[in-house]
Amino acid sequence: MAIRWVCPECGTGVNAPSRMNAMDTRRFCLACSAGSPRLVERSAPKLERQRSAAKAKQADVARQKRERASAAENLRRSVRLNTGVMIRVDHLAREAWALPVRRNEAPRARLPEIQVRQGTKGHSTGRCWYGERIVFTFGRAPDLAEVIGLVIHEVAHELAYQAKGDPGAAHGRAFWSYCRALVTEWTGVQAPPVGGDKFSTHDAMTEHIRTHLP
Repeated sequence: MAIRWVCPECGTGVNAPSRMNAMDTRRFCLACSAGSPRLVERSAPKLERQRSAAKAKQADVARQKRERASAAENLRRSVRLNTGVMIRVDHLAREAWALPVRRNEAPRARLPEIQVRQGTKGHSTGRCWYGERIVFTFGRAPDLAEVIGLVIHEVAHELAYQAKGDPGAAHGRAFWSYCRALVTEWTGVQAPPVGGDKFSTHDAMTEHIRTHLP
């Protein structure tokens, strides 16, 4: 199909195929080339518009792909609260990991991969695979304090491992010391003393967070 090829110097044009041989004389304005040290090449406005439209379409497709990937990542790392709000658990974990006690006790340590699940049970659980990943399994409708409390709990496990190098002392003195310090730094208010079994102590830390949420 023939299209119009226009000289950028004099504005004259010729009709020629949209695809021409590189040496096709119709590709060049011979009159303008005669007075120039280089060949003056014609351009095809229609082709340029088509290329511009194709480039814009490709950019839009790439943008939509990035948005879908971002939405999928957001969903994969989030938990739905009892208010219906979705919150990124990995962001909370990074906030806890950035608190002063972690920076002081394990300054070179890296937060492991965060994996998030949400089920239909009424309670939430966590599991720290030391140095590898932390897996959170939240209940069907946790509140924000429950989520933060569990995040800090599992971060404290990883901190105790990174700072002390002893995964065997799962809920020992070092773990609870770090957990309490993290809760205190998160809320800005001294956390309650450690006492009782691990469940009641964890519940006390969570209630402290709930009480001092902004």
